[in-house]
Amino acid sequence: QYVSQLNARPEHVFALSAYDSQSDVSLYHAAGFDGLIAKPLRSGDLAAAISGGNRHGRPFLTGVAANVPDAETRPLLDPSVIQDGPGQADDFTRERILRSYRSNLSTSLKDISRALPGYISQKSGSVSVFLDALHALRSTSLSVGLNRAPYLAKQLRNAQQDEIVDAVASLLHAVRESLPLLESELLDMPVASVAPR
Repeated sequence: QYVSQLNARPEHVFALSAYDSQSDVSLYHAAGFDGLIAKPLRSGDLAAAISGGNRHGRPFLTGVAANVPDAETRPLLDPSVIQDGPGQADDFTRERILRSYRSNLSTSLKDISRALPGYISQKSGSVSVFLDALHALRSTSLSVGLNRAPYLAKQLRNAQQDEIVDAVASLLHAVRESLPLLESELLDMPVASVAPR
């Protein structure tokens, strides 16, 4: 009986991704997923997806990051993601999370910078490097609680040719503004008291 339960298909299967555009969602549905939970994963997202609205007869949820229209009015950080994610860790782990994020961010920004001229001129190799770096920046930023920068990264993915340079500048500005706030938020938090499991 236990083996048959393991082999049975779960009632719902959701993708968890920072790729959350309508075309992305169509691809998830075509691949057999019931829907998408857009990063960052927040407390209650899975339950909301399962009991939430239906799209084409399937449960579906897009995260908050996909639904706020004006990037300039977005807060730099998302306190609920920080509290439910890295904020649950002890001091040492929070410092490691910050170091890891800075390292990943540095790599993404270098790749974006190197690939930008080729992306603007639509050289195929540069386009994929640029978009991959943009996705990496967005995904890791969402997971640690940045809010405005990942949204700007999403907008940049679909920016018009004449908007790309300004969009990159806005993204860099948002990252630069967010980092000291994130560091202060994580490093000044009281010691986490996570109940043993």
